[in-house]
Amino acid sequence: MKNLALLLIVIILSQGCVVYQPTAVPLSEAHDKGRVKVITNSGDEIRYKNIELEDGIFYVVHKERIKNDVKGYEWVEKRTILNSDTISSVYLKDYKKSKNKTVLLVAVGIPGAFLLYVGIFILVFAIAGNGF
Repeated sequence: MKNLALLLIVIILSQGCVVYQPTAVPLSEAHDKGRVKVITNSGDEIRYKNIELEDGIFYVVHKERIKNDVKGYEWVEKRTILNSDTISSVYLKDYKKSKNKTVLLVAVGIPGAFLLYVGIFILVFAIAGNGF
């Protein structure tokens, strides 16, 4: 059970962080560049897997959870037309900073989780009065 908890912590921490570039780019430059963060005119932040351009129409690629009779629920990749009139700004993923944050998170998170695990172990024995 303990090993399972540690394994789950490692998996969660290794998923990584996504960092977006600080400057917005025009929609015409954002297509086929990977992950993007779109800010709408109403101030909503929406993240998409990609923006694609086909026949002069922009599409966003995203995952949607749908009900399936066989498996229950599953994630399906969908393409939706992007209404450029409702977009305030578009930010591209900063791949270098995202990778650095993931490495830092794993490098600090795994030893931190281990120390937390050892600390709880010591605390339980101290409270129980068994000593070492």
